[in-house]
Amino acid sequence: MPRIDKTIARIPKRNEPKQKRSRVLVEAILVAAAELFDEHGYEATTTDRIAERAGVSVGSLYNYFANKDAILTALAFCHVHQLRELAEPCWEYFRRSESPSFARWLHTIVQVSVRSNLRYPNLNRLIFDEFPLVHQMLNKASQPDHEDMVFKGEWIERDPGVEAEHALIAARLVSICAIDLAHLVAAFPPPGHDFLDCEREISRMLLAYLQFGSRVELPEPVTEVPID
Repeated sequence: MPRIDKTIARIPKRNEPKQKRSRVLVEAILVAAAELFDEHGYEATTTDRIAERAGVSVGSLYNYFANKDAILTALAFCHVHQLRELAEPCWEYFRRSESPSFARWLHTIVQVSVRSNLRYPNLNRLIFDEFPLVHQMLNKASQPDHEDMVFKGEWIERDPGVEAEHALIAARLVSICAIDLAHLVAAFPPPGHDFLDCEREISRMLLAYLQFGSRVELPEPVTEVPID
């Protein structure tokens, strides 16, 4: 989770903690909630338990969050901003490089997405698997805007190591997959493997698509599904 002073103004809450003491209190609530959701799951985590672990009164907790769903939503926002903060060096690489490699950038984004899940893997799975509305919010917030996606599409078109029939679609697909696959696979690797194995395989899959996608011959579908 990123430092609260970088996210507190953006997360949903009842009241705005303006003083340093209030911001510290909100941070304590979020850290306690993240630990409890990760250790015990959704049902066993209550606002009373969160307040107790945070060392604050239940009344103080309710001053900022209406219920534990509101806290979970705030944690999803924190995760998004942590992802963005970790990804900043990727964009710094692009700004510094005269001929930036999209493949190198993508592999770094996969690494960032995977490792942002490692501290609270059960919490992040809870957000994605059991709360689809929060998942949708998280995906929407973590996806670049249209201008940024167009920029990535143009970057793909210029990169000699990438072959994509539709660069803008390819840019959107790899951006979404890098984040979602990290949540679905890397936080809980198959037995005998670790997150590093997952990072490499996710990167290989996405890079293979970018390098060979336009050369793949598509077979005829078994049946033509009508469009209503």
